[in-house]
Amino acid sequence: MCIRDSATAMYGMAYSEGYMSSIGKATVMRLFRRNYLAPKDELNNMAVMEVLALPRNDLKYSRLSNKVLEPSYGLIQDRQAKGLVLAFRGSLTDADFLSDAYGAAVPFCGGVAHEGMAHMARMASEDADLMGEIRRIMAKRPEYRLYITGHSLGAALAMLFTILVRHEKLLDDAVLATRTHTFCFAPAPSVTIPLADKYDSSITSFVAGDDVVCRLQVNTVDRLAGQAGDSGRASVGSCLLYTSDAADEEDSVDLGVCRIIKTERMGLSRR
Repeated sequence: MCIRDSATAMYGMAYSEGYMSSIGKATVMRLFRRNYLAPKDELNNMAVMEVLALPRNDLKYSRLSNKVLEPSYGLIQDRQAKGLVLAFRGSLTDADFLSDAYGAAVPFCGGVAHEGMAHMARMASEDADLMGEIRRIMAKRPEYRLYITGHSLGAALAMLFTILVRHEKLLDDAVLATRTHTFCFAPAPSVTIPLADKYDSSITSFVAGDDVVCRLQVNTVDRLAGQAGDSGRASVGSCLLYTSDAADEEDSVDLGVCRIIKTERMGLSRR
């Protein structure tokens, strides 16, 4: 199982039925196939594991929500790879997109974070069943590594969950020190640069080319408005500096969490 596949598989039936392969198909789904946005939990769980080609019973835990400011995620065991993957779902339902927009700045683990995403990450960290299952499996399987991942909103939640778990020491020190790493695919902006830098060694982010999702936040819009306006820089109060606020260079983008080299193709490597 590829960790990236887990991040996309969490979209469940919407992904397995091909409705996320293009903007056109996603539009058709939202207009005419809305049942794929929030199918019954078991149908969605089966779709997730079919995408990953893993037995259904290797989905050790899942929580799916269609409510604003509530995260969706699954805990997947890969016996062959000797790994446990916690995958957060990205924006899919109307509620997810409303959660994306809940973007005020709030204190978070010694830094500043996106309010809605921080709230959702904390909900996951306070899920006793999830945390208990992670602790149980990691204690029973000392050869296992824990991977935390997600795409878009899910990537931001994976990042914030990682920071929260490490800041509050919610898992054993040995597990956090050598057996855990986070991979974020096209992460939505979520934390300030100093906070991201603090956890740089624990999180790796991947960005394809000039993906707008990874740059869409208040300061970016402010700069764009300033460049487009006749009177210079627009004034936006209380701007929050998220991970994607760092200025792009010609061949790379600094997401705060790590610097990713952009290539002409889809391949990405870490500087």
